[in-house]
Amino acid sequence: IGKGIGSSVEETKKQLNATHAAEEEIIAINKMTFSSDPEQYKNEIWALFDKATSKPADLLRDTFVIKAAKKKLIHELDICKLKNPNMFEQFSQLYEQLTKKKKLFGIFG
Repeated sequence: IGKGIGSSVEETKKQLNATHAAEEEIIAINKMTFSSDPEQYKNEIWALFDKATSKPADLLRDTFVIKAAKKKLIHELDICKLKNPNMFEQFSQLYEQLTKKKKLFGIFG
């Protein structure tokens, strides 16, 4: 029994650490500011797109991180569309892909 309790406590600690890491990642995504340098901006958009379209390794935690990344990216591209339409043209297909998925999957997208 003691061995089972110890492994259960360790598993709970791992889950709490993973949940805390996910929470920190979501906060970092929400606070993220994008570079004014066009090349750096593109790299940041693509990195966030990769995260927003990744497959969750852990459905419970990663799904929230992915959802936060999608929300942040769509918001940033909405701003880009208004402030810099020429730059937005480079991301219009990416934007369509994100918003189409959002409409298809509703609350899960």
